[in-house]
This record gives sequence, C-alpha cells and structure tokens, in this order.
Amino acid sequence: MSLPLLALFAGPAAAQTGPRGEWRALAPMPSARQEVSTAVLDGKIYVIAGYNAAGQDTSTVEVYDPAGNSWSAAAPLPIETNHNAAAVAAGRLYAFGGTSDRVFVYNPGLNNWSEVARMQFRHGDTPAVAVIDGKIYVAGGTGPGMTQREAEVYDPAMNQWSALPLMSVPRNHCAGAAINGKFYVVAGRSGVSSSAITLEVYDPLTNLWRTLTPMPTGRSGVGAAVVNGELYVFGGEIPSIRGEVEVYNPLSNTWRQLPPMPTPRHGIFAAVIGNTVYLPGGATQQGFGATNIHEAFVVNTAVTLSAASYAPALAAGAIAAAFGAGLSTASLSAEAQPLPTELGGTTVRVRDALGVERPAPLFFVSAEQVNYQIPSPTPPGPVIVTITSGDGRVTIETFPVVEVAPAVFTLDQSGTGAAAALDAFTFAAGPFASRRPDGTPNAIAVFGTGLGADATDVDGDLSASVTATLDGVVAPVLYAGRAPGFAGLNQWNILLPTRVGPGARTLLIARDGVAANPVTVEIR
Repeated sequence: MSLPLLALFAGPAAAQTGPRGEWRALAPMPSARQEVSTAVLDGKIYVIAGYNAAGQDTSTVEVYDPAGNSWSAAAPLPIETNHNAAAVAAGRLYAFGGTSDRVFVYNPGLNNWSEVARMQFRHGDTPAVAVIDGKIYVAGGTGPGMTQREAEVYDPAMNQWSALPLMSVPRNHCAGAAINGKFYVVAGRSGVSSSAITLEVYDPLTNLWRTLTPMPTGRSGVGAAVVNGELYVFGGEIPSIRGEVEVYNPLSNTWRQLPPMPTPRHGIFAAVIGNTVYLPGGATQQGFGATNIHEAFVVNTAVTLSAASYAPALAAGAIAAAFGAGLSTASLSAEAQPLPTELGGTTVRVRDALGVERPAPLFFVSAEQVNYQIPSPTPPGPVIVTITSGDGRVTIETFPVVEVAPAVFTLDQSGTGAAAALDAFTFAAGPFASRRPDGTPNAIAVFGTGLGADATDVDGDLSASVTATLDGVVAPVLYAGRAPGFAGLNQWNILLPTRVGPGARTLLIARDGVAANPVTVEIR
C-alpha cells in the first residue's frame, strides 16, 4: 500500500476564547442575589433563595432556560434563607441548609414545594454538595453542635439521612462535586488556615476521606463544577474578592490555573449542563454586594473514539479520532512516515496513569477532528489527552486505555458496512472469490487497529489469540499483527470458508474474546 491509501484509515470522516474555554455573558437574573444555591432540573437552572441587594434573606426561586436565554419565576421556597444548598437526585429538586435543617422537594408539575426528612445538622454558611448514585452528599457548614467537619448522605428512596465520617478539616463557604463516584470537597473557611486550600475526597466504597494536592489559591465562597472529569473552581473571597479559575485533574492529582473570570464574584453556586458552567448572581465585592450578573464558561471538550469503528474503546498503539471544536487552525494530513508529532501547530500529548507523558503521532488535523495514534508504550488505565492548537487553545480529555480493542476500518469510513480489505494474493479489492484459480481456499487481508501494543508497530504473529467468523462459520486466521509500513495499522489475513456462498457476509473478528465491530465482506 502507498501512503495515500492510508487516508482511508486516518483521514476525516464523511466569543472571548481562552486556552481552555470561552466566557459568555447571558441574560441577567431578574433579581440581584448572593449566597444562593443552584441546581439543574429538566435542562433548566433553578437559582434558589440567598441574600438580596439589601442583605436580606429571600425565598425567591428564579429559573433560567438556556434554550431561550430567558428567566421565569417558580414558587418561592417555604422559608427565607441564605447560604443554602440544592441538588437534583432521582429526577427531583431538593433545597436544604442555610438557616435551617429543613429540607424541601420541588414538584415542577404543580409548581410547589413539600417537606421531607430533616438533616441531622443545619449545614449553614454554604456546605459542599454532590450527588452519587441517586443520593445527596453534604459536608461542612455551620450550625448548632457542629464542628464544621460533619458530613451526611440523603437517600431519597428511604427519605433518610445517615451520618458519614468527619472531614479532615473544618470548613464552611466551601464547594463540592462528584467525579467517578467520589465526593470532592474544596475551599472554605473556619478559622483554620488550611481550610481555604484543602482538597479532600470521600469514597463511598471505603467510607474514608483522603486529602489531595491543595488548591493553589486559598479562598472561600467559591463555585465548583465538574466537566469532562475535571473539577473547576471559580471566584471566591478572602482576603479580597477573587476571580481565579483553577482546574483539578484527579488522574494526575494536579491543578492548573486558567485566565480569571470576566467578573470576579463570591457567594456563587455553579450549575452544569453539558460542557457549560453557569454562574448566576453572587457578589462583586467582599461581603455584601449582590449582583444579577449571569455568566457562563464553556469548556473546550473533545470526544475520542476509534478511528475505525467509532467505538469508545481504545488500546495502546491504536489510531484514534478526536472530535471537538477549535482543535486546529489548519486542515492538514501527514505526508510521510514516521508520523509527525506536530501538524499545522497542533500537538497531542498523552499522559498515562503512571504520570508519563508522551507526544502522539499525528495522521490528520482540522478544526473539528484530529486523528492520532495512542503511543504504544501507554499502559492500560486512565489517560489525560491534551490537544493544543496552533493558536494556543487547549482541549483536555480523559478516558481509559485498555489492553485490546480491535476495530476494523470500513470503505465508507463509517465503522459499518464493507470492510477495508484486499485479496491477500492479488491485492485486488472485493468482491472476493472464495477459491483461488487452483481450487484452494482464498484469503483476504483485512485492515484495522486496536489489536494491542504487542501487535502494533512491532513484528510478531498474534493469530493464536484471534478468531474470525464469516456468517457464523469459522474462518481460520492465518496472520494477525502489524500492517507493515503503517503506524497504528493492524492486518488480519483470513482464510475464506468455501462453504459460505456469494453475497455480503458478516465478518466478526475478536482477540481474547474482545470483539471488533461487525463488518461485511462481499463474496462472489
């Protein structure tokens, strides 16, 4: 094969911009409020209670609809409160904390609130909140009998609160979020200096807290949100109003500082829909200073799939396709091998679970798609992929790398239909004769990726661990391994069963029991 043929396997499928995202100014809230809580229900953002511009408690509930960039009013909370919290669990909106241990649930159909089981503690002055497996986790805050380390969990199905182990540090004016089934708590204040920088995580499976790398900028009254498996922390106060934006990656246990907020604020409570973090209200000066400003941070995101099957499973050495926006300032393909690690100013770096970062070879780059190879030395486990475009825009993605994830390229580059295959003897494209001119069974060479690091870019025949069937009939695998001369490309030489008749037949290839995408082979 020549390099132009490689395009079949690795080519593209048929505001204020910062390095990690874009800030957008949205329709302001109808009322100026700070020390609010927010939650997302049915694609809309509910902003609940808090102080008004006069520094008074409110019961106001206003609802933002991103589709129309518009606001509406909902039934007020049964009590006036501030520094409260909210969460959506099992499809229901709950409001709690602040000046009371009472808990309320909202019915959007009836536009009313009803009361459920009270918390064991008040959790005033803004606790950390997260939802894991349909349960609401709450930690920190102030109240009678509290040390500000208290944590508890609410089970909506049982209408019951249960105590959890104490946090490592006391804190209020903190924030929380869930990542991969764990409860992260960050920032705050309590009279203990470490509260402002401490990041800790609770694992429901072990029932234990663990401290992590501290946040670089100590602060309280922040907003926190999770996008693409990373924890974003916005704004805050103490010793002054803050506009910092810092992001934590749990895979590397590291922080990165981003450009500041357009409008520094504290007393905020972040809400997330997709890759957009909404930050309505808050205060623009330390202490009282309520505002109705509403801004959103749209995080640069990408989705990486197999370039062959468009399935999410990826093995070391495989050819991957990342889809996003602003990934490159140019549209270019590699013109020679070895593949470059920079095309048009775009680079991709893959950091593995051991903390080793490697440049990824590039096949193709464009604004919306980058095809690259997962570096073959990458061990199985979670990876952090950083795509940097020529204009400095950075897109981060995390996903697991597995040992084996076979995928077959198809002629129309859709991941389905006719396989990318050649006659193994004549190198002609299909349809294929089931027998050679001398009457012996014919064989085809099928091309794909994801066979594993031990079968990609290294010599060797792994056919003993590979199986193939054609319309359910066993098709002996003569060779499985690298496709010579092409990075990331695998080749399977498969003997065609003579008892399979003419027509489009379904080919299934698997290694160690892991199946590739079903494709078809035309037999004549």
